[in-house]
Amino acid sequence: VMYSIIWQEPQSYLNPFPPEVRYVFVTATPAAAVAQPTPTFPAAATPLPLFPFILRDGAALYIANSNGQGCAWSSIAGSITDAAGSALNGYRVRVTAASFDETVFSGAALTFGPGGYELPLGSAPQPGDYVVQLFSPQGAPLSDAVAVSTRADCAANVVLVNFVESR
Repeated sequence: VMYSIIWQEPQSYLNPFPPEVRYVFVTATPAAAVAQPTPTFPAAATPLPLFPFILRDGAALYIANSNGQGCAWSSIAGSITDAAGSALNGYRVRVTAASFDETVFSGAALTFGPGGYELPLGSAPQPGDYVVQLFSPQGAPLSDAVAVSTRADCAANVVLVNFVESR
């Protein structure tokens, strides 16, 4: 029995002459000796945006007010559409500034098309810096925060920030 145990388990404590244990020492290979593959990317590849919505025209647009109040008006407005151009209503558009934080909903201002929204800023065009961001109806962010500036110009007293689904 003892011979069969030693035969099956040569390192057993019953073996008076166990075989030598061979140790393998692993050492680090110098970085210069390891060739790192260089990643290649197709020339036409462009990274996908982080969020599923982007600015439709690539930037905010400036237009004159058309609601009958003319130059006695200032606002940030626009529309929200999917990739096919269909209106998306009920999405949250948050507009913030240094001491300003308001949320409006798409579909509430059809003056700017289906899925339109508008946030009135005052009774006269004046310069100011704002941040506009789109959120889902549940409150999840869907776009980058977009910095826009209002102008003290009657021909540009409405800032259009149109969001379109990119993927």
